[in-house]
Amino acid sequence: MDEDFEGKPAKASFKYTVITGPKGPALALIQQAMDGAVQKIVKAFESGDPLYEVLYNRNNILQVRFSICGAGGGKYCDDIELVSLNLKTGKKLRTDDLFAAALNARLAALVNHKGWEWIKITSKETEESVGAEFADCYKDFAFTANELDSFTIGEHGISFTCRGCGRFQGSAMHVWAFPDCMITFDEAGRFLRKDGLLGAYAK
Repeated sequence: MDEDFEGKPAKASFKYTVITGPKGPALALIQQAMDGAVQKIVKAFESGDPLYEVLYNRNNILQVRFSICGAGGGKYCDDIELVSLNLKTGKKLRTDDLFAAALNARLAALVNHKGWEWIKITSKETEESVGAEFADCYKDFAFTANELDSFTIGEHGISFTCRGCGRFQGSAMHVWAFPDCMITFDEAGRFLRKDGLLGAYAK
């Protein structure tokens, strides 16, 4: 469904990396971002099956995750690129498109709390196998406002990824990667800009 930006919030029509829907100069920027992600995979890997998953495509936001499976004969799938775009501008989606900048420190504190909850629960669930090793890996975990630009939007909320906050490197590194710091739309409401792309959830 193609909507004018002066009407309902736009939604892109996505068929592999050919984009239609958004109007004006933004369309060329969006297509350029998609093409760049595919080229990155082609240049980095000579084997494997490139895949994409549309994570979110509403409210003038498009998020697509590109990955490759079986590269080098391996059996795992690795995320290569996350393309997050503001469909109004065609530019990379940023925290400021959604959240009130003045509240970033408080938002980061909430995300940090969610991360520690995940670490504690996962450590307990795995204490008979690799729990101690897992917990030690994340002993210095700290999510700050500097990591707020790394997020994905889902059906129930927003998940933040802290790539600089420690990573499990043990025998199950393909099972655990980065702490799952998800806040629901209800929890996010007080931090969202009423004039932002997720303003419908703002409180």
